Amino acid sequence: MDGFFWQMLTGEYAHLLVVGNVVGIATWLRRLSNRKCSQITTWQDAGLVSAHAFLVGRLVQLAVANFGSAAYFRRAFVDSGVLSSADAKSRIGNRSWSDWWSLWNPLPFSLRFPGSIKTVAYGWVGERLPHALQMDVYRHENCGEMPPVLLFIHGGGWLLGSKATIPSTLTFQPGFENADCSVLACVDAYGTHDLTDRFGHYGRIDVAYVASSSFYKKSRYYVEAVLMNTRLCVNRPAFERASPLYHVLQHTPSSVVPPFLCVHGIFDSVIPIEDTCEFFHALQRHRQVTGRVNAVPDVFVPLPQADHAFNCIRSPRTVAYNDAVGVFLDLVLAAHTKQHAVLLTTSKL
Repeated sequence: MDGFFWQMLTGEYAHLLVVGNVVGIATWLRRLSNRKCSQITTWQDAGLVSAHAFLVGRLVQLAVANFGSAAYFRRAFVDSGVLSSADAKSRIGNRSWSDWWSLWNPLPFSLRFPGSIKTVAYGWVGERLPHALQMDVYRHENCGEMPPVLLFIHGGGWLLGSKATIPSTLTFQPGFENADCSVLACVDAYGTHDLTDRFGHYGRIDVAYVASSSFYKKSRYYVEAVLMNTRLCVNRPAFERASPLYHVLQHTPSSVVPPFLCVHGIFDSVIPIEDTCEFFHALQRHRQVTGRVNAVPDVFVPLPQADHAFNCIRSPRTVAYNDAVGVFLDLVLAAHTKQHAVLLTTSKL
């Protein structure tokens, strides 16, 4: 975990780091050619330049993988039957000149939203030092009376509950028992699906890093101490109910699980990609057992060379991810609108 931040920065800013390091090597070589050096100094400089060149080569590999991420999104959408090859090529990773310039521009950028923005407090936490939990509500200026709602749940410790759908149990939705909380689709980016770690994937990460990082020794108990306020060995059913994988494994015929877009970096050093693989395989098994198939199939995209939280930085991989999310949600909304129109027509007949 200690090195996650630097790994993520290196992977997503690799194309900019290549340019900076190439300029640095060129400047260094120019200075060496303009001064008289002893033989020992020359060998030292040659060794440093060689090591620097090796580093640049590794950065080039990361940059190539980053720019090639769009191909993995396209392949996953085509293999899942969501898009044709032509549609995937035109809708994912098709960049304009302004988009390319924004990727090479190291300066921060701001987002503009054509509509109203309002910050509201949806709850209060803390007994001794209470403070408000706030969220930003965006409403597009051209949206209708009943637009679809996109709920973005950020990371950094948000491990609670099932992001798949609102469970039939009302345990995790107090105050919304009579509200329509149906979910049309779920975009699952490097999420946690099994708080019980029944397959031991998180345990292997802890063992691998415990020698080099005290954080990992403590992270094994993070869910128990911070999230669940109980031990797994004491109250395993509570951990099960809070795990999306548990609800999928139940194979309840009446449960409606929305289509999923699962994206996970293969080099994720925080949440093992095996966790998402197990969840996606269980999801496909659930579809087979219950026979409930959505109009838009599930999509799983494992991204090579990608670490945790890769989409927090504007990079070629992040832009391709944004394209894929937009395409997936557009297809789900179009299928839902079409199905709703058919139901209305049938009811009138």
